[in-house]
Amino acid sequence: MIKIMEKEKTSFVCQQNEAGRYGCVNSQGKVIIPFKYDYLRVYEELEEVLLEAQKGKKTGIIDLDGKIIIPFDYSYIGIFICEGKVFWDAVNSALDKCGIIDLDGKIIIPFDYDETSIHEENEKVFLIVAKDEKWGVIDLDRKIIIPFDEYEDIIGYDTDEEKVLLIVKKNGKWGVIDLNKKTIIPFEYDAYLEIYKKLLVMKNRKTDFKNHEVLEILEYIKNC
Repeated sequence: MIKIMEKEKTSFVCQQNEAGRYGCVNSQGKVIIPFKYDYLRVYEELEEVLLEAQKGKKTGIIDLDGKIIIPFDYSYIGIFICEGKVFWDAVNSALDKCGIIDLDGKIIIPFDYDETSIHEENEKVFLIVAKDEKWGVIDLDRKIIIPFDEYEDIIGYDTDEEKVLLIVKKNGKWGVIDLNKKTIIPFEYDAYLEIYKKLLVMKNRKTDFKNHEVLEILEYIKNC
């Protein structure tokens, strides 16, 4: 499917040629980005024109002139915007480690982590990170919010109330806490599954999920 983009008073399309390569053509039919990429995607959430581009297994960010904004050093790049600031959640190809970079490619969080997940609560950005099979939560200054020695797994859960909850595993059991480590759902469950703002939890693990309870997370928030 071809989608016509209109940004910075420029109309263009990203398309794939017969050879399977991606490029961009303007409204006059002129090629403005050569058909040399394995994938192209326009970041529609940004005011300026930036595109995610892939060459083989490596990903970078380019502008509409083809200028490289973020070098092709990454196997994955995900965008996160908070209060007008743009961050990229990325995986460095050479190191096979995760970190955070800003719009100019400056490293905000070093590529030291096995996994990263970036979130926002009350206009503050924080990250769930894993290193050497230990999980914790840090801010953009690498200040520790939740230490790395308390939980066996941490998963961010964004709610409709601009609040982030953490689905965490402790001593083999799953529960839910907030950023202040207040228990929202007790650590009593063997498994969980997210179903649109509900948490399907299970005691006495069954592969078919027959013995389960459905917990309304938003109700827990309101009653806390």
